[in-house]
Amino acid sequence: MFLYQPVWLLRAGINAIPKLFSGLMLGIFQTDGGGRGRRSGFWSGHVAVSFDLVVLSVEPSATADDVRQMADHCTGMEHRDGELDQRIVSFYEELRARFPDHPPYDPESPWMSAPLAVGIDHVRMNISYSPRGSEVVDVVLDLAERYGLVIYDPQGDEVTGLRGDYEVPVGPGD
Repeated sequence: MFLYQPVWLLRAGINAIPKLFSGLMLGIFQTDGGGRGRRSGFWSGHVAVSFDLVVLSVEPSATADDVRQMADHCTGMEHRDGELDQRIVSFYEELRARFPDHPPYDPESPWMSAPLAVGIDHVRMNISYSPRGSEVVDVVLDLAERYGLVIYDPQGDEVTGLRGDYEVPVGPGD
């Protein structure tokens, strides 16, 4: 089964997927109480599923490959030094005003990892696959468009927002 859905599909209002998988998980490794593990196949329980998005400030002439390289660099241990991009600052401030990423943590938070990873030119998010996660994706897309930022979706290797196009993401072969 395929748990990941592209950003554009999430924005279209796909809320059934988290409900479908909230009670079913493939291949859970459980112990029998004595420390011995067994693969259980199907297991009934709740599943914490997440996906990542990276919002980046790029030059207007940037290509999808430029964005992918920049996103790869942003997920590494070393980050660029320099002046903060005001578009990233504004994006992050508005995002965290609506969905806080610092204590006290809301149990309904869309973040699977907090605080968010913020650099001078990016914000990296690990989002829960839930109705609240779908809500934050809508806000991320709206704010990125407002501030002229691009969104990199590493699961689908898609870039949204290149040259102001927030409707059709650029995929790996485009």
